[in-house]
Amino acid sequence: MIELNHVTYRYRDDREDVIHDVSLQFHRSQITALMGANGSGKTTLIRCMNGLLKCTSGDVLVDGLSVHDAEHLIEIRRKVGMVFQNPDNQIVTTTVEREIAFGLENLGIEPELMRRKVAEALRQFHLEPMQDTAPHLLSGGERQRLALAAVCVMSPDYLILDEPTALLDPRGRAEFLAYISQVRKSGTGVVFVTQSAEEACGCDRLIILDSGRIAMDGPPAGIFREVEQVHRLGVQVPVAVELSVLFGSGSDAD
Repeated sequence: MIELNHVTYRYRDDREDVIHDVSLQFHRSQITALMGANGSGKTTLIRCMNGLLKCTSGDVLVDGLSVHDAEHLIEIRRKVGMVFQNPDNQIVTTTVEREIAFGLENLGIEPELMRRKVAEALRQFHLEPMQDTAPHLLSGGERQRLALAAVCVMSPDYLILDEPTALLDPRGRAEFLAYISQVRKSGTGVVFVTQSAEEACGCDRLIILDSGRIAMDGPPAGIFREVEQVHRLGVQVPVAVELSVLFGSGSDAD
C-alpha cells in the first residue's frame, strides 16, 4: 500500500503550499484516476509518492517504507514505477532492447534472467520487430509503449502514470489503455493522472484535486453524477453521463 499521511508540499521559491495536508491510501490491483484543473497539484502529488519530491511536511509510506529514509529510496523506486507524459523525458539508451534492459542492469539482475525478462517484455508490448531500432525513430505511441515496457519489466508493485495518453492519437490511446489493463491483472496498483473523463470511467476509483486539496474521492460513476460540482472543479464529465443526468432531471421535473 502507498500511504500518504498529512502530506504538504511547497516549492522552494513559492509563498504558498502546492499540496495541503493530503492523506490517501492506494492499494495493489486497483486503478485510481487522478483528475483536477491545471495547477491543482496532480503532478506534484504523484512525484511525492515515490520520493522524486520530498514532502515539506507529513510522510509517504510505500509498503511501510518512508520516503524520508534515504536508505529506502532505491527500494521504493523499484516498487513504484513512473511513466511521464512525454516518453522522451525518460528514454536514455540507443535501442529499444537496451532501453528495456537498462533498469534491470541497474538492479543488478543476473544476465540470463535479464535476457529472458527483456524478451518477454518485447513480446508483451509488441516491440519485437523494432528491438534494434533507435527510440527516436519510433512513433509517439510506440515510444510510450517502450517507456511503459521499460518500467514494467522491473515488476513494480505500483505504477504511476502522468497523463501518458495526452500525446497519443485515438488508436495509440486505446492500445496504451489495453496494456494498462493487462498490468493491473498482474496485481500492480495503478495511479493514472488524466484529463479524460472517459478514461477515468474505466478506473476503480476517482480522486479530484482542487488547489492541492482532495475535493472528491470515490467510484467514478457516483462522482460524475455530481455534474455541477465536477464542472466547478474544472473537470469534464462524460457526455453520456451528463445527458443521462439532464434527461433524468427533466423526467423528475415533469
